Amino acid sequence: MSLYSEEEHSMTKEGSEASINLTPVTEALENDKITISTTAAAVEQRIDSPRVLSRSFSGLQTRMDELRDLLTQAEKCAEALGDELATNFAAQAQVLAKARSIIRKTQKPDQLLKEIFTSPYHLACLQTAFDAGWLRSIQQAGSPGRTVGELATGSGAEDTLVRQVLRYLAAHGDLREVAVDKYATTPLNSTLCTNDGLAGGLKHAGDAYAFSAAHMPDFLAANGYKYPADIESTPYAEGHGLSLFKDLAERPALGRAFNKYTATVALGRRSWHDVFPMKEVDVDDDEVMLVDVGGGRGHELAALARKQLPGELVLQDLPEVVSQVPREWKSRFTSQAHDYFTPQPRKDVRAYYMRRVLHEYNDEKCTQILSYTRDAMKPGYSSLLINELVIPDTGCSPASATFDLIMMTVLGARERTKTEWETLIGNIDGLTIKKMHKLEETGECIIEVVRGD
Repeated sequence: MSLYSEEEHSMTKEGSEASINLTPVTEALENDKITISTTAAAVEQRIDSPRVLSRSFSGLQTRMDELRDLLTQAEKCAEALGDELATNFAAQAQVLAKARSIIRKTQKPDQLLKEIFTSPYHLACLQTAFDAGWLRSIQQAGSPGRTVGELATGSGAEDTLVRQVLRYLAAHGDLREVAVDKYATTPLNSTLCTNDGLAGGLKHAGDAYAFSAAHMPDFLAANGYKYPADIESTPYAEGHGLSLFKDLAERPALGRAFNKYTATVALGRRSWHDVFPMKEVDVDDDEVMLVDVGGGRGHELAALARKQLPGELVLQDLPEVVSQVPREWKSRFTSQAHDYFTPQPRKDVRAYYMRRVLHEYNDEKCTQILSYTRDAMKPGYSSLLINELVIPDTGCSPASATFDLIMMTVLGARERTKTEWETLIGNIDGLTIKKMHKLEETGECIIEVVRGD
């Protein structure tokens, strides 16, 4: 069971910079008479140009006006490039890094610290407004929006409470303030209200991420700053009284939300089978081409099935998980109840696939899972495809660093570096890493493993 479970748009390489086709952007901004560079990196460089603070300007006001003009141009450029940046992750990472740098250079350290201190309220307000039905009501109202009074009457809440929560969300750009005590939807809010998986993620984030983060300092101090031994000894388990998966089994509604959320992780990302050459896998129609081990509700196989490749696809997960496979997917693959801590029943399969499974466990548990998979693999024929983050030695992205902490506080596990993956796989007799196929700038890879004995 996974915790989280297109084509690139005009991507080329010019040195180390990711180039984007800006023709439609130039047309979109023609009325504003803005000249745009031909790479995302060049746009960043213009924002951060030393001439913003050049001593050649006569006064502070002139320099401030120049800075505001540059930021306005960058904002318009980012808006026009929205679809492009959403799928060109190399360029997106560059722009986001520069934007974060500008924020840190604009605010004093004490101001930044105060924002960090109060950041937990963002998730809390989102969850409150969603659970109360205010966000969905605002989304359904469209451009006119809803008044605080309408939302309070419809939900039985007090006006003052509704006003405070929505004011906070509007201040952070999650809602649009259209008049006094009146709010309209935004792309972020509309996405949250129309995507069941992300709605499940909101619930899971509050119950797991925020809860575990709040307990992390005291837990680590009480345990002498030792790494959590396993899933039973984490801030999550100590606070809830049960480890994650046991807790989800006890609370089915949360379990369903979690499983829906895992299906959203790949939204907007390149499909792994667009990078790994699945079309070259040679199998007959009556053979099993791929077994998705711990594949949740089958979102990965549903996508792979659309390629209409030869061979059977098999989904494996716990009984309570495979029972949630959407009806429209059931004809695309075979579902099989299986616990990956037991011997793998499908033998000599062309490919076994695990997405975000091993990062949920410590090395001891991973060795057990991998050993059972190895025993089922046919030497020289079967491959194990491990879809996981590979943490870089330096320059880790904020998202990857955060996932690493989530693994520690919720599951007593971790994301791994290239060396750590090589050590883990290398310690299992018969298994060898053949190649690491890079999927994203975020570090997501397909680790291709073969059995050599």
